[in-house]
Amino acid sequence: SSNSVSSSEYNQWSSENADGQTPEKTSAWEALFNFFFPTKPTQMFRMFGLGVIGMIILGCVPIFCCSLWRRSKWANPLGRKVNKIGKGVKKQKKKLKKDAEMLGTAAEDE
Repeated sequence: SSNSVSSSEYNQWSSENADGQTPEKTSAWEALFNFFFPTKPTQMFRMFGLGVIGMIILGCVPIFCCSLWRRSKWANPLGRKVNKIGKGVKKQKKKLKKDAEMLGTAAEDE
């Protein structure tokens, strides 16, 4: 019969696409195409993941900004005054405690 094909010709024909390209080249292009133009469920999961990551970032930004704001010296002048007063009070307490210890040791010596 004239339609019969030898096995080597069949292998060559089956390993090529209609375009005449080998499957390795086609699969690389297909993978690239599928990455940038995914099917509906893949696109949906990617958008869902992107949304979740965006929400996490938007949730963390205010916390980060508030912590930077509290630590900055130029943005919180009232905090500096409170810290100075607190340091002064601590010094006075240490001085009173030291004086009381000195009086206590002097009373014991007499």
